[in-house]
Amino acid sequence: MERDLFREELDLLFPHIVEDLENGEFIVSNRKPFNDRAGYVASKINQLTGIANVIYVASEAGIDASSRYVTVCEAHHLMIASTSIPNARIDMKDASQWCAECQKIRHDAEYLKEVATRRWQ
Repeated sequence: MERDLFREELDLLFPHIVEDLENGEFIVSNRKPFNDRAGYVASKINQLTGIANVIYVASEAGIDASSRYVTVCEAHHLMIASTSIPNARIDMKDASQWCAECQKIRHDAEYLKEVATRRWQ
Protein backbone atom coordinates (compact mmCIF):
# COMPACT_ATOMS: atom_id res chain seq x y z
CA MET A 1 0.00 0.00 0.00
CA GLU A 2 2.72 2.46 1.03
CA ARG A 3 4.78 1.56 -2.04
CA ASP A 4 1.82 2.22 -4.33
CA LEU A 5 1.33 5.70 -2.82
CA PHE A 6 4.99 6.46 -3.31
CA ARG A 7 4.79 5.26 -6.91
CA GLU A 8 1.74 7.48 -7.56
CA GLU A 9 3.45 10.52 -6.04
CA LEU A 10 6.56 9.81 -8.06
CA ASP A 11 4.45 9.48 -11.21
CA LEU A 12 2.81 12.84 -10.56
CA LEU A 13 6.06 14.66 -9.88
CA PHE A 14 8.38 12.90 -12.34
CA PRO A 15 6.43 10.93 -14.95
CA HIS A 16 9.48 10.42 -17.21
CA ILE A 17 11.37 8.68 -14.39
CA VAL A 18 8.54 6.24 -13.74
CA GLU A 19 8.33 5.50 -17.47
CA ASP A 20 12.09 4.83 -17.62
CA LEU A 21 11.90 2.54 -14.57
CA GLU A 22 8.99 0.61 -16.05
CA ASN A 23 10.91 0.16 -19.31
CA GLY A 24 13.84 -1.30 -17.34
CA GLU A 25 16.15 1.63 -17.99
CA PHE A 26 18.55 2.75 -15.31
CA ILE A 27 19.12 6.34 -14.33
CA VAL A 28 22.77 7.34 -14.52
CA SER A 29 23.90 10.44 -12.70
CA ASN A 30 25.63 13.12 -14.78
CA ARG A 31 27.71 13.98 -11.72
CA LYS A 32 28.85 10.38 -11.18
CA PRO A 33 28.55 8.69 -14.59
CA PHE A 34 30.26 5.46 -13.48
CA ASN A 35 27.77 4.66 -10.70
CA ASP A 36 25.91 2.16 -12.90
CA ARG A 37 28.95 -0.10 -13.29
CA ALA A 38 29.35 -3.27 -11.25
CA GLY A 39 31.57 -2.83 -8.22
CA TYR A 40 31.54 1.00 -8.35
CA VAL A 41 32.68 2.62 -5.08
CA ALA A 42 33.74 6.20 -5.86
CA SER A 43 35.13 8.47 -8.56
CA LYS A 44 37.00 11.74 -8.86
CA ILE A 45 37.95 13.79 -11.90
CA ASN A 46 41.66 13.51 -12.68
CA GLN A 47 43.00 17.08 -12.85
CA LEU A 48 45.60 16.08 -15.45
CA THR A 49 43.21 14.48 -17.96
CA GLY A 50 39.73 15.76 -17.09
CA ILE A 51 38.53 12.14 -17.03
CA ALA A 52 37.63 10.26 -13.85
CA ASN A 53 39.70 7.92 -11.73
CA VAL A 54 37.32 5.28 -10.38
CA ILE A 55 37.46 2.86 -7.45
CA TYR A 56 35.84 -0.56 -7.96
CA VAL A 57 35.45 -3.68 -5.83
CA ALA A 58 37.60 -5.88 -8.05
CA SER A 59 35.63 -9.12 -7.71
CA GLU A 60 32.28 -7.42 -8.40
CA ALA A 61 33.69 -5.62 -11.44
CA GLY A 62 35.13 -8.84 -12.84
CA ILE A 63 38.72 -7.64 -12.46
CA ASP A 64 41.39 -10.14 -11.44
CA ALA A 65 43.46 -8.26 -8.87
CA SER A 66 45.74 -9.08 -5.96
CA SER A 67 43.65 -6.97 -3.56
CA ARG A 68 40.00 -6.30 -2.91
CA TYR A 69 39.84 -2.83 -4.50
CA VAL A 70 41.21 -1.39 -7.73
CA THR A 71 41.56 2.22 -8.76
CA VAL A 72 41.31 2.72 -12.51
CA CYS A 73 42.62 5.68 -14.51
CA GLU A 74 39.77 5.70 -17.03
CA ALA A 75 41.75 8.00 -19.35
CA HIS A 76 44.58 5.51 -19.83
CA HIS A 77 42.91 2.25 -18.71
CA LEU A 78 45.60 1.53 -16.14
CA MET A 79 44.86 0.33 -12.62
CA ILE A 80 46.36 -0.21 -9.20
CA ALA A 81 45.16 -2.61 -6.49
CA SER A 82 44.49 -1.51 -2.89
CA THR A 83 43.70 -3.45 0.26
CA SER A 84 41.38 -0.79 1.71
CA ILE A 85 39.10 2.02 0.59
CA PRO A 86 41.21 4.71 2.34
CA ASN A 87 44.27 3.57 0.38
CA ALA A 88 42.24 3.40 -2.83
CA ARG A 89 41.01 6.97 -2.23
CA ILE A 90 44.61 8.16 -1.93
CA ASP A 91 45.35 6.49 -5.28
CA MET A 92 42.19 7.95 -6.81
CA LYS A 93 43.17 11.52 -5.87
CA ASP A 94 46.54 11.45 -7.63
CA ALA A 95 46.95 8.99 -10.49
CA SER A 96 50.34 10.48 -11.38
CA GLN A 97 51.74 8.42 -8.48
CA TRP A 98 50.98 5.13 -10.28
CA CYS A 99 49.77 5.76 -13.87
CA ALA A 100 52.75 6.06 -16.24
CA GLU A 101 50.82 8.14 -18.77
CA CYS A 102 49.65 10.59 -16.08
CA GLN A 103 53.25 10.81 -14.87
CA LYS A 104 54.31 11.86 -18.38
CA ILE A 105 51.57 14.51 -18.51
CA ARG A 106 52.58 15.88 -15.10
CA HIS A 107 56.27 15.89 -16.06
CA ASP A 108 55.52 17.74 -19.32
CA ALA A 109 53.34 20.29 -17.51
CA GLU A 110 56.02 20.92 -14.89
CA TYR A 111 58.69 21.26 -17.58
CA LEU A 112 56.61 23.79 -19.54
CA LYS A 113 55.94 25.76 -16.37
CA GLU A 114 59.66 25.77 -15.57
CA VAL A 115 60.56 26.92 -19.09
CA ALA A 116 57.93 29.68 -19.02
CA THR A 117 59.15 30.89 -15.62
CA ARG A 118 62.80 30.85 -16.69
CA ARG A 119 61.97 32.77 -19.85
CA TRP A 120 60.61 35.76 -17.95
CA GLN A 121 63.50 36.07 -15.49
